Amino acid sequence: MIAVRVTSSLPVLPILVLLLALRATSQQSSCTSSDFSIVYDGAPTFTAARDGSCSCSRWVGNGSALTNLLQQPEVAALRVDLNSANAQIASQANTIAAQAATIANLTAQLNAQAAAISSQSGTISSQAALIASLQAQINSPKTCPSGQYLTGINNNTPVCATVPFAFGMPGASCFVSTDCSNYMPNTDCYNGRCYSVTNGPCTNQLHCMASQTYLSCNLVSQKCVDTRSFSNCWTLHQGAPSLGTGSYYLSGPNKDVYCDMATDGGGWMLVGRSITSGSSSSFGWNSVTGSLTNDAALYSLGFLDRFTTSSSMEVMMAVWSSGKTIDSSKPVFKRTVNPSLFTSTYYNDLYGEGFTGSVISPGSPACNTFPSMFNNMGYVQSTDRFFLRDCCGINTYGLMAYGWSTAYSDCVA
Repeated sequence: MIAVRVTSSLPVLPILVLLLALRATSQQSSCTSSDFSIVYDGAPTFTAARDGSCSCSRWVGNGSALTNLLQQPEVAALRVDLNSANAQIASQANTIAAQAATIANLTAQLNAQAAAISSQSGTISSQAALIASLQAQINSPKTCPSGQYLTGINNNTPVCATVPFAFGMPGASCFVSTDCSNYMPNTDCYNGRCYSVTNGPCTNQLHCMASQTYLSCNLVSQKCVDTRSFSNCWTLHQGAPSLGTGSYYLSGPNKDVYCDMATDGGGWMLVGRSITSGSSSSFGWNSVTGSLTNDAALYSLGFLDRFTTSSSMEVMMAVWSSGKTIDSSKPVFKRTVNPSLFTSTYYNDLYGEGFTGSVISPGSPACNTFPSMFNNMGYVQSTDRFFLRDCCGINTYGLMAYGWSTAYSDCVA
């Protein structure tokens, strides 16, 4: 509660009880002040009444007599006192007016504050109603379909699972690592939730540690696998066959690579991708260009020096429709090479070795014959192409930055 009290600094004006003693002279004798009194008889006249035997003049209240009265010394002194009192009254009146203006201003401010408080009260009431509504939703029953368990609430929506969360299971709440690992081996706490690390339990990718991007959930073993323990897409596909097509960090190239786990049995690693109107002096078996995340740019993995110990390697040739997706309307081919020779003996020469190629998918219109322009590979030192051609000769053909360069089409797009 706010209370105000306004006080006035005006002095209390004393009530002046004035006794006018009028003095008049006559030709006969002088009169004392006690011989006269002033009488107001309802008419604009003043009368000097005489008492006793003193013979004094009688003044009738006309203009001349009143003027004479006001000119008396006693009256003049009284007028000075009255003027001073009037000046004080005027000053005090100004002070009161200023204080009244201050009070009016304070009243306006109080009214504004009252309006603001009223508005805030309305906002608080609205928020209280919203909180009550949310509380009602929270208190409402949360259920899951038959055979599933309620494992959490996400935005007031029940999170259901086929198995109940136990302490340490991926997704369970935690504060420190031991909240997870004490109950479930190979788990750790991250951002308030338990996650699986290498060999930890999982039924989907979300169960594997979010901060360790090299972990993937192997749906066959239902464990999170560290993809860095695999050298290429084929060994990863053999070790974790449930992993689908996508990017994985592998120890062979020691970086993220793109693995096609669907075409012709899976396990293919993308090593080069041209683009329309592409141009580059760094494109080929040993050249590193572009990145996996930019599908609009030229890409070259540059990996051969890490596979010289392999005894066999297949190379797939295909046309990409968009990003990293193979165009199913175009033919897809593959051939086998010996990578140890591919990176040494034929580093600056043709490579044939009598290996033959085959058709993975004929496309439409069908191309059921392996192109002769893919019979030979080699010249792996080239930094502007993946060399491929039909026979002997200089390294003038193959997959260029802008697409295929061939002597004749022969089913090559």
